[in-house]
Amino acid sequence: MRRVHFASGIEGLDLKSIQADYHEVAHLLRSHGFERTNQNVQEHYITEPHASTQRIKEMVEDDLQTLMQSDLLLVDRCRRSIT
Repeated sequence: MRRVHFASGIEGLDLKSIQADYHEVAHLLRSHGFERTNQNVQEHYITEPHASTQRIKEMVEDDLQTLMQSDLLLVDRCRRSIT
């Protein structure tokens, strides 16, 4: 099974939208024979939006580690305009 790291911007988006997008992507990937590698890391970003600087550093390092263990990188560009 090919392993996919899914990256997506979450700034300015509500929690329900982010979770729905992540679950939809995970379902689509699984249905096409792919495994999403960074499910746990993204859940931490969502549930700990105001984490300490040290915790953010740990989450980023975990995210980079899962990226290095992946076969593919899937990036979802932000669908909103930044002003």
